[in-house]
Amino acid sequence: MKKYYLKLTNAKFDPTKRKTVPNKRIEECALLCTDEVTFECKAFHFSYVSGECTLSSELSTNAKDLMLGAKFVDIYERNF
Repeated sequence: MKKYYLKLTNAKFDPTKRKTVPNKRIEECALLCTDEVTFECKAFHFSYVSGECTLSSELSTNAKDLMLGAKFVDIYERNF
């Protein structure tokens, strides 16, 4: 988790447009983003309730499809 920092609380990306992996822990989600080879993963959102991990090639500041008000979901961005 040292390579990531919390960017937005109670927000998420549209998971239908990104790679989503179910039932993960937050550390596993961060590792999936770091190790992603099919695109440059710059951020992920993590649901503390479901364990849903959604990887994104966009930073939250550039994403046009952010969903705000998503309870128990936070966006983390890579610290390059």
